[in-house]
Amino acid sequence: MYRYAEVLKINLAPQAARLITFCVLCVSIILLLTVTAGSLDTLKSLSLLRLISDPRWDPAASGGGLYNIPVLLAGTISVALLALFFAVPLGCGSAVAIEFYLSGFIRSLVYTVVTLLSGIPSVVLGLWGLETIVPMIAKMHTPGSGLLAASCVLSIMIFPVIAFSAVTALKEARKRYAPGGLALGLGKSSLILAVLLPAARASILSGIMLALMRALGETMIILMLAGNVAVFPDSVFSPVRTLTSTIALEMGYAYGTHQNALYLLGLILITGVVIISLLTRLLAKGDNQ
Repeated sequence: MYRYAEVLKINLAPQAARLITFCVLCVSIILLLTVTAGSLDTLKSLSLLRLISDPRWDPAASGGGLYNIPVLLAGTISVALLALFFAVPLGCGSAVAIEFYLSGFIRSLVYTVVTLLSGIPSVVLGLWGLETIVPMIAKMHTPGSGLLAASCVLSIMIFPVIAFSAVTALKEARKRYAPGGLALGLGKSSLILAVLLPAARASILSGIMLALMRALGETMIILMLAGNVAVFPDSVFSPVRTLTSTIALEMGYAYGTHQNALYLLGLILITGVVIISLLTRLLAKGDNQ
């Protein structure tokens, strides 16, 4: 009976995997077709020239509204890149400390804290940012909410993704290259900087790409901390509005051309995430070769 159950499990596992993959593929295709259909309606209603040359994003403006998408793209990219600027040192530094410099209870504690940070809901991080980060920045530049505040809190949300990828990559590199490096007389710091980090570079970059995708798709932290003014950022204190926050703020009351424009914003997000995902796969493939 036990052998029969094991054989049945083995035979059903590939079929279950195929079924799940098929379901995921169907949902993805339906989502893409829905968003694309709404986006095509936008391009029929609005010319591409208007979408990039209107003076600002203001769908409620008289005369049919204004739909400047580059201002939202600028806000999205600036928040994500500034968050990565903070998150990459945090993530890589945490990974190096966990793998090489910490041990015992302290190592377990730091790893647990990083794990917990990866699971905190973004709305909770946003509340913390409102109570802590925004007042600190307001002392330097009022009102405090804006690009810098949103990026600081967003970096705390995404750096565990980088840390976990780097820990895994460094652990594998340590097994493969550390004995040779130590045999050559390299110290710990030299071994890490000259051998192990370069060897793990592709996997760490893959983790950074995954963190970037999460940053591009984040909504609640941006809504709560970025200021939500659709302007091109001219400093780190400038308020910004992203693609995701615009969809969340306006989809509830949008209709017609306005709603179709929001679908186009969604298609732009999906396209960006797909491109980053393909780059991530290429990096991972290069690391395995």
